[in-house]
Amino acid sequence: MRTLIAAAVAVLLAATPAAAEDLPIAPSPTPSAAPGVEIPDFATKAWIVVDAGSGAILAGQNIDEQRPMASTLKTLTALTLLPRLQNDSVHEGTARETLTEGMHVGVLAGSKYTVTQLLHGMLMRSGNDAAVALADAYGYQRTLDAMNAEAQRVGATHTVAKSPNGLDQPGQVTTATDLAQIYRVAIQDPRLTQILTTREFEFPAQPPTDPTQSATTFTIYNHDTLLNENYPGFLGGKSGFTSQAGRTYVAGAERNGRRLVVALLG
Repeated sequence: MRTLIAAAVAVLLAATPAAAEDLPIAPSPTPSAAPGVEIPDFATKAWIVVDAGSGAILAGQNIDEQRPMASTLKTLTALTLLPRLQNDSVHEGTARETLTEGMHVGVLAGSKYTVTQLLHGMLMRSGNDAAVALADAYGYQRTLDAMNAEAQRVGATHTVAKSPNGLDQPGQVTTATDLAQIYRVAIQDPRLTQILTTREFEFPAQPPTDPTQSATTFTIYNHDTLLNENYPGFLGGKSGFTSQAGRTYVAGAERNGRRLVVALLG
Protein backbone atom coordinates (compact mmCIF):
# COMPACT_ATOMS: atom_id res chain seq x y z
CA MET A 1 0.00 0.00 0.00
CA ARG A 2 2.73 2.48 0.93
CA THR A 3 4.60 1.83 -2.33
CA LEU A 4 1.51 2.95 -4.20
CA ILE A 5 1.17 6.00 -1.98
CA ALA A 6 4.77 6.95 -2.66
CA ALA A 7 4.19 6.58 -6.41
CA ALA A 8 1.03 8.69 -6.25
CA VAL A 9 2.74 11.45 -4.30
CA ALA A 10 5.77 11.47 -6.60
CA VAL A 11 3.57 11.86 -9.68
CA LEU A 12 1.29 14.46 -8.14
CA LEU A 13 4.15 16.61 -6.88
CA ALA A 14 4.98 17.19 -10.54
CA ALA A 15 1.55 18.71 -11.21
CA THR A 16 1.33 22.48 -11.34
CA PRO A 17 -0.56 24.14 -8.46
CA ALA A 18 -2.91 25.81 -10.91
CA ALA A 19 -4.01 22.45 -12.28
CA ALA A 20 -5.63 21.61 -8.97
CA GLU A 21 -8.23 24.30 -9.46
CA ASP A 22 -9.46 22.56 -12.61
CA LEU A 23 -10.31 19.30 -10.86
CA PRO A 24 -14.04 18.57 -10.56
CA ILE A 25 -14.70 17.07 -7.13
CA ALA A 26 -16.23 13.73 -8.06
CA PRO A 27 -17.24 11.42 -5.21
CA SER A 28 -17.76 8.62 -7.74
CA PRO A 29 -16.11 5.21 -8.22
CA THR A 30 -14.13 6.73 -11.11
CA PRO A 31 -10.84 8.37 -10.08
CA SER A 32 -10.50 12.06 -10.88
CA ALA A 33 -7.27 14.00 -11.19
CA ALA A 34 -5.89 17.34 -12.23
CA PRO A 35 -4.98 17.61 -15.94
CA GLY A 36 -1.75 15.87 -16.78
CA VAL A 37 -1.67 13.76 -13.61
CA GLU A 38 -1.45 10.01 -14.12
CA ILE A 39 -3.14 8.03 -11.36
CA PRO A 40 -1.45 4.80 -10.24
CA ASP A 41 -3.69 1.75 -10.42
CA PHE A 42 -4.59 0.52 -6.94
CA ALA A 43 -7.65 -0.91 -5.23
CA THR A 44 -8.23 1.53 -2.35
CA LYS A 45 -11.98 2.12 -1.91
CA ALA A 46 -11.79 5.86 -1.14
CA TRP A 47 -8.77 8.15 -1.40
CA ILE A 48 -7.68 11.73 -1.93
CA VAL A 49 -4.57 13.82 -2.55
CA VAL A 50 -4.71 17.40 -1.27
CA ASP A 51 -2.38 20.37 -1.52
CA ALA A 52 -1.65 21.03 2.15
CA GLY A 53 -1.13 24.74 1.63
CA SER A 54 -4.24 25.69 -0.33
CA GLY A 55 -6.47 22.73 0.44
CA ALA A 56 -6.99 22.18 -3.30
CA ILE A 57 -7.86 18.63 -4.31
CA LEU A 58 -5.40 17.15 -6.80
CA ALA A 59 -6.93 13.70 -7.20
CA GLY A 60 -9.45 11.44 -5.57
CA GLN A 61 -12.03 8.70 -5.68
CA ASN A 62 -15.15 8.37 -3.51
CA ILE A 63 -13.75 11.27 -1.50
CA ASP A 64 -16.95 11.94 0.46
CA GLU A 65 -17.98 8.35 1.15
CA GLN A 66 -18.25 7.74 4.90
CA ARG A 67 -16.19 4.75 6.00
CA PRO A 68 -14.59 3.45 9.23
CA MET A 69 -11.10 4.88 9.73
CA ALA A 70 -9.33 2.54 12.19
CA SER A 71 -6.25 4.03 13.87
CA THR A 72 -5.99 7.01 11.53
CA LEU A 73 -8.51 8.49 13.98
CA LYS A 74 -5.58 8.94 16.36
CA THR A 75 -4.55 11.99 14.33
CA LEU A 76 -7.79 13.62 15.52
CA THR A 77 -7.12 12.44 19.08
CA ALA A 78 -3.70 14.09 18.96
CA LEU A 79 -5.01 17.26 17.32
CA THR A 80 -7.64 17.51 20.06
CA LEU A 81 -5.50 16.75 23.10
CA LEU A 82 -2.17 18.40 22.23
CA PRO A 83 -3.43 21.88 23.18
CA ARG A 84 -5.51 20.59 26.09
CA LEU A 85 -2.96 18.55 28.05
CA GLN A 86 0.42 19.62 29.42
CA ASN A 87 3.28 17.59 27.94
CA ASP A 88 4.81 16.84 31.33
CA SER A 89 1.59 16.15 33.22
CA VAL A 90 1.42 12.63 34.62
CA HIS A 91 -1.32 10.02 34.25
CA GLU A 92 -1.54 6.77 36.21
CA GLY A 93 -2.51 3.78 34.11
CA THR A 94 -5.70 1.88 34.85
CA ALA A 95 -6.77 -1.73 34.34
CA ARG A 96 -9.20 -0.66 31.60
CA GLU A 97 -6.36 0.91 29.63
CA THR A 98 -4.10 -2.11 30.11
CA LEU A 99 -6.86 -4.43 28.84
CA THR A 100 -7.76 -2.38 25.76
CA GLU A 101 -7.97 -4.70 22.75
CA GLY A 102 -5.74 -4.56 19.71
CA MET A 103 -2.30 -2.99 19.38
CA HIS A 104 -0.61 -2.10 22.69
CA VAL A 105 2.41 -0.03 23.55
CA GLY A 106 2.51 -1.37 27.12
CA VAL A 107 0.48 0.86 29.45
CA LEU A 108 0.28 -0.88 32.84
CA ALA A 109 -2.25 -0.33 35.60
CA GLY A 110 -0.66 1.63 38.43
CA SER A 111 2.31 2.84 36.39
CA LYS A 112 2.76 6.54 35.67
CA TYR A 113 3.25 8.13 32.27
CA THR A 114 3.68 11.65 30.99
CA VAL A 115 1.44 12.95 28.23
CA THR A 116 4.48 13.10 25.94
CA GLN A 117 5.22 9.43 26.54
CA LEU A 118 1.63 8.46 25.83
CA LEU A 119 1.53 10.54 22.64
CA HIS A 120 4.63 8.76 21.35
CA GLY A 121 3.13 5.40 22.28
CA MET A 122 -0.15 6.23 20.54
CA LEU A 123 1.29 7.65 17.32
CA MET A 124 4.55 5.71 16.85
CA ARG A 125 3.29 2.27 17.89
CA SER A 126 -0.43 2.90 17.42
CA GLY A 127 -1.03 1.90 21.02
CA ASN A 128 -4.76 1.64 21.63
CA ASP A 129 -3.99 1.51 25.34
CA ALA A 130 -2.08 4.81 25.12
CA ALA A 131 -4.99 6.44 23.26
CA VAL A 132 -7.43 5.44 26.01
CA ALA A 133 -4.97 6.62 28.68
CA LEU A 134 -4.73 10.04 27.01
CA ALA A 135 -8.52 10.23 26.80
CA ASP A 136 -8.79 9.27 30.46
CA ALA A 137 -6.24 11.94 31.38
CA TYR A 138 -8.57 14.60 29.98
CA GLY A 139 -11.79 12.74 30.82
CA TYR A 140 -12.96 9.99 28.49
CA GLN A 141 -16.35 11.34 27.43
CA ARG A 142 -15.01 14.88 27.56
CA THR A 143 -12.33 13.80 25.07
CA LEU A 144 -14.87 12.28 22.68
CA ASP A 145 -17.00 15.42 22.85
CA ALA A 146 -13.92 17.56 22.21
CA MET A 147 -12.82 15.35 19.29
CA ASN A 148 -16.19 15.71 17.57
CA ALA A 149 -16.20 19.45 18.22
CA GLU A 150 -12.65 19.70 16.83
CA ALA A 151 -13.64 17.79 13.70
CA GLN A 152 -16.45 20.26 13.11
CA ARG A 153 -14.13 23.20 13.80
CA VAL A 154 -11.61 22.19 11.16
CA GLY A 155 -14.28 21.38 8.57
CA ALA A 156 -14.31 17.59 8.88
CA THR A 157 -18.09 17.68 9.07
CA HIS A 158 -18.71 14.06 8.04
CA THR A 159 -16.52 12.60 10.79
CA VAL A 160 -17.97 10.96 13.91
CA ALA A 161 -15.60 9.82 16.67
CA LYS A 162 -16.85 7.26 19.19
CA SER A 163 -13.47 6.12 20.52
CA PRO A 164 -10.04 7.73 20.90
CA ASN A 165 -8.23 4.90 19.11
CA GLY A 166 -10.34 4.01 16.06
CA LEU A 167 -11.39 0.52 17.13
CA ASP A 168 -14.62 -0.33 15.31
CA GLN A 169 -17.70 1.29 16.81
CA PRO A 170 -21.17 1.53 15.20
CA GLY A 171 -21.47 4.87 13.46
CA GLN A 172 -17.80 5.82 13.82
CA VAL A 173 -16.86 7.10 10.36
CA THR A 174 -14.90 9.63 8.37
CA THR A 175 -14.31 10.43 4.70
CA ALA A 176 -11.10 10.69 2.71
CA THR A 177 -11.73 14.45 2.45
CA ASP A 178 -12.20 14.78 6.22
CA LEU A 179 -9.22 12.61 7.11
CA ALA A 180 -6.94 14.64 4.85
CA GLN A 181 -8.26 17.87 6.36
CA ILE A 182 -7.71 16.66 9.93
CA TYR A 183 -4.14 15.70 9.09
CA ARG A 184 -3.60 18.95 7.16
CA VAL A 185 -4.53 20.98 10.24
CA ALA A 186 -2.74 18.66 12.66
CA ILE A 187 0.67 18.94 10.96
CA GLN A 188 0.58 22.70 11.48
CA ASP A 189 1.65 21.81 15.03
CA PRO A 190 5.36 20.89 14.80
CA ARG A 191 4.99 18.73 17.92
CA LEU A 192 2.85 16.29 15.95
CA THR A 193 5.21 15.99 12.99
CA GLN A 194 8.10 15.58 15.43
CA ILE A 195 6.39 12.57 17.03
CA LEU A 196 5.25 11.09 13.72
CA THR A 197 8.80 11.21 12.37
CA THR A 198 10.52 9.93 15.52
CA ARG A 199 12.18 6.60 14.75
CA GLU A 200 12.68 5.32 18.28
CA PHE A 201 11.66 6.41 21.77
CA GLU A 202 12.24 5.20 25.32
CA PHE A 203 8.92 4.17 26.91
CA PRO A 204 8.53 3.41 30.64
CA ALA A 205 8.87 -0.26 31.54
CA GLN A 206 7.31 -2.00 34.51
CA PRO A 207 8.35 -0.09 37.64
CA PRO A 208 10.89 -1.82 39.91
CA THR A 209 9.56 -3.63 42.96
CA ASP A 210 12.41 -2.16 44.99
CA PRO A 211 11.76 1.60 45.39
CA THR A 212 15.51 2.22 45.74
CA GLN A 213 16.10 1.03 42.17
CA SER A 214 15.88 3.36 39.18
CA ALA A 215 12.98 3.12 36.77
CA THR A 216 13.76 1.42 33.48
CA THR A 217 12.54 1.90 29.92
CA PHE A 218 12.29 -0.10 26.72
CA THR A 219 12.69 1.15 23.18
CA ILE A 220 9.67 1.49 20.93
CA TYR A 221 10.11 1.90 17.18
CA ASN A 222 8.04 3.75 14.63
CA HIS A 223 6.48 1.18 12.32
CA ASP A 224 5.80 3.51 9.39
CA THR A 225 7.46 2.03 6.30
CA LEU A 226 7.85 5.33 4.44
CA LEU A 227 9.71 6.80 7.41
CA ASN A 228 11.98 3.79 7.73
CA GLU A 229 12.65 3.78 3.98
CA ASN A 230 13.74 7.45 4.18
CA TYR A 231 11.08 8.66 1.77
CA PRO A 232 12.24 12.18 0.74
CA GLY A 233 10.34 15.00 2.44
CA PHE A 234 8.20 12.67 4.53
CA LEU A 235 6.14 14.54 7.15
CA GLY A 236 4.91 11.48 9.00
CA GLY A 237 1.95 9.18 8.63
CA LYS A 238 -0.60 7.15 10.55
CA SER A 239 -1.81 3.75 9.46
CA GLY A 240 -4.68 1.66 10.73
CA PHE A 241 -6.43 -1.66 10.35
CA THR A 242 -9.64 -3.18 11.66
CA SER A 243 -11.91 -5.85 10.22
CA GLN A 244 -14.53 -3.26 9.26
CA ALA A 245 -12.22 -0.49 8.06
CA GLY A 246 -9.68 -2.63 6.23
CA ARG A 247 -6.32 -0.92 5.82
CA THR A 248 -6.27 2.86 6.17
CA TYR A 249 -3.54 5.49 5.98
CA VAL A 250 -2.95 9.23 6.07
CA ALA A 251 0.40 10.92 5.47
CA GLY A 252 2.13 13.97 4.06
CA ALA A 253 5.24 14.83 2.09
CA GLU A 254 7.07 18.06 1.30
CA ARG A 255 9.25 18.68 -1.72
CA ASN A 256 10.32 21.78 -3.62
CA GLY A 257 8.34 23.99 -1.26
CA ARG A 258 5.05 22.08 -1.66
CA ARG A 259 3.26 19.91 0.85
CA LEU A 260 0.80 17.21 -0.15
CA VAL A 261 -1.50 15.07 1.99
CA VAL A 262 -2.69 11.60 1.00
CA ALA A 263 -5.59 9.84 2.76
CA LEU A 264 -6.76 6.31 1.95
CA LEU A 265 -9.70 4.35 3.35
CA GLY A 266 -10.47 0.71 2.70
